[in-house]
Amino acid sequence: MTTEEEALASAVMRDCGKCLKVNICALYRAIAPLLNSFESRKPFDLKDLAKICQEFTPVYAATPAVHRVM
Repeated sequence: MTTEEEALASAVMRDCGKCLKVNICALYRAIAPLLNSFESRKPFDLKDLAKICQEFTPVYAATPAVHRVM
């Protein structure tokens, strides 16, 4: 798999709910009320903002790795 394919695969799996910064995200807070005002035909799902976000930080990036001693 090339680096371009890996980047595409990671972008497809992005979700605002899995982002460390979602609680302080200015883009999410600005767009959420607008998208929620559409009742039946939303142009896109709110969680899909992560797919285009340059500041996306996965939650697991802040989780310490667990090391086992054998």
